[in-house]
Amino acid sequence: MALRPNAKHLRGRSVSKFDWARQTRNSHLFAGIALLIALASVTPFLSGAKIFGGPAMASPAVSRLEIDRFDTKIDVQLIGEARKINSKLIREWVNDAANSVSAYYGHLGVKRLHIEVTATGGDDVGFASTSYNDDGDGIIEVYVGSRITRKQFKKDWTLTLEMMHLSFPLMDHEHRWLAEGIATYAEPIARVRTHLISEDQMWRELIHGASRGQPQEGDGGLNQSRTFTRWYWGGAIYCLLADVEMRKQSQNSVGLSDALKGISDHGGNIASEWAPDETLRVGDSSVGLHVLSELFDKMADNPVRTDLDSLWSELGVQLTTDGVVYNDRAPLARVRKKIVWGSSNEMVNLQ
Repeated sequence: MALRPNAKHLRGRSVSKFDWARQTRNSHLFAGIALLIALASVTPFLSGAKIFGGPAMASPAVSRLEIDRFDTKIDVQLIGEARKINSKLIREWVNDAANSVSAYYGHLGVKRLHIEVTATGGDDVGFASTSYNDDGDGIIEVYVGSRITRKQFKKDWTLTLEMMHLSFPLMDHEHRWLAEGIATYAEPIARVRTHLISEDQMWRELIHGASRGQPQEGDGGLNQSRTFTRWYWGGAIYCLLADVEMRKQSQNSVGLSDALKGISDHGGNIASEWAPDETLRVGDSSVGLHVLSELFDKMADNPVRTDLDSLWSELGVQLTTDGVVYNDRAPLARVRKKIVWGSSNEMVNLQ
């Protein structure tokens, strides 16, 4: 969820997706909202005001890690108790996310990125948000459990998803599904390309999630989305349909990632205040097609229900009680493989 009623004042926030297929993550939403409410209520004190005549609260101590990845300087700030988390694990976690995003986009979308890590109880990655400052630097704020292990860092999808937002313009509230849908769709593909998750897991999550993104009775188009699942997974359905259609029209030579790279390469990133029509026009032009704009016109204000079962069958992927089953003789089996693995030049140096 991204909140930017006024770009000049709030500079947009893009909160990590709440993956309904991973129910253990759902508590982060409520914890995060409660935390934000609590922080808002004490803002005067945190900004230096005195409490009943007492001294102002001191700022927590901060330690820093500097990381250079793909022409982006990353400044990681470990705030307060987060300084006790193993810095080598933090560095590896950030590098994993950066590698994954670069495997999809070829870069991170901004020249400078500030990641602010705050510790919480537990052993997992929790609430996160993405924004930018007046210099166009990306800012990611993320809460990490103080007892987190390397295994849990390796399982994390949150930081990769937040970094995905850096390479695409933030949208106004009505069109937020577009930015959230792209991040939701691309994040697991990016992590497959860097071997952080399996291809089976990626398709399992997409099949589960897409079923929740369909319009329900009384729903309008994606611009009128009323639920998080419609925002995230309805937007992901748009991306899947665009990816498949681009590959069908181009004999499998280009796909959604190529169009998104075109947007980013032409200056569209989180700090760009681009309207949807301009953004999608640039993406379409970069691949010589009109798929993004035409599909947007179709789905933005109309409750389009997709025949997902037929689409999975054409792609040659099926979710069974025994797991994910592939059919390499399916009409769009080659498209399925290209969606996941892209072209050889999309892989990155992971050193």
